[in-house]
Amino acid sequence: MFFPAGPAALAGAIVGDFEERARRLKPGVEDLGEDGLIARVHAFEHAERVAPPELDEERAAESDRALARFSGGRPVRLPHASDGRSYAPFTLRRLADGKQIGIHHDYHYPLDLYRELKTEVDTRTLVSWVVTLRKPTSGGELFVYGVTPDTPNTPKMPNGFQYDLEKIEQQFDVAKFTMEVGDLFLLASGRCLHRVNRIGGPQSRVTMGGFLALTNDRSKVLYWS
Repeated sequence: MFFPAGPAALAGAIVGDFEERARRLKPGVEDLGEDGLIARVHAFEHAERVAPPELDEERAAESDRALARFSGGRPVRLPHASDGRSYAPFTLRRLADGKQIGIHHDYHYPLDLYRELKTEVDTRTLVSWVVTLRKPTSGGELFVYGVTPDTPNTPKMPNGFQYDLEKIEQQFDVAKFTMEVGDLFLLASGRCLHRVNRIGGPQSRVTMGGFLALTNDRSKVLYWS
């Protein structure tokens, strides 16, 4: 689902904070590499961190309100670990000139870092939510493919692991989405293969986002990063 110019005020409030924080981040965390697998590992490492309360408590409340517009009337909440710590509400990401996120899907529940969370949520659901905070000079479009983990004979490279992008684009439907600042995109990323196009030019692509899922009893929506 694509919601043009959704939480634009939220985007404006955060982008200044991000610019300052990005200058202090290590390159491996600040800039996602060209390899989609490496990009996901970086995201997983960030997801295990507790949200800095001085930055994210206020922003999390705004995230609650934005995501509640699409929850079907269900309350929207951050989950908590067994030791009482809250999950981070979102991840801030920058893709700089020449960078992209390779084709992948986000079914993360088998990973060890999800051992607690997967007992709380309906693992048939996993939705990515992404807000555009800054458009790049060029590139950065989201491509979504009509391919799921259940699709038989999905083309792969000779190593049998990586997806063969050229053949997938020849054989399956694809949709391209260009986001404006403040746009919110909801994607069933645990099922749909997707990628982010290569960035070109001096202005980076900056986004804020995470994941959400229904609880086991489907009475609430939990979101995290």
